Parts: sequence; C-alpha cells; structure tokens
Amino acid sequence: EELEGEGSVLKRGPYGTEDDFAVPPSTKLARIEEPKRVLLYVRKESEEVFDALMLKTPSLKGLMEAISDKYDVPHDKI
Repeated sequence: EELEGEGSVLKRGPYGTEDDFAVPPSTKLARIEEPKRVLLYVRKESEEVFDALMLKTPSLKGLMEAISDKYDVPHDKI
C-alpha cells in the first residue's frame, strides 16, 4: 500500500501497524521468589587459598549440607 505525503510517496510494508499487534492486557502472574542463596569463602586450615561455598538455603542446615557436599564429609561428622 502506498501513502502520499508532502511530495513523497511512503510505502507501507507487508506488516501491520503497532495497533495490529496489540496484545490485550493479561492478568499479572505472581512473582515466584527464589530462596535466597549465600556465598561464603572457606578453606581448610591446611589450605592457603579460600574456595567458594554456595549455600542453597541460608541456615545452619544449609551450611552443613554445603560443607558435606564440597568436602565429602558425612553430616554426622560436622
């Protein structure tokens, strides 16, 4: 489709206007908040360099799980 305006011809593309693509307002989705994570830097006494330890849940249980997973220590030894 051609549109004429002050001495020039404008060609309209095969795509519609913004109004053609309008999306009706939808209901808002509830935001799902992910649990907070905590990043600690830890090391064994024998090590010189600290290493990152990510706690999936910021609790004592989360700390114990992270230490157990990282250093292959049974939960009952912590």
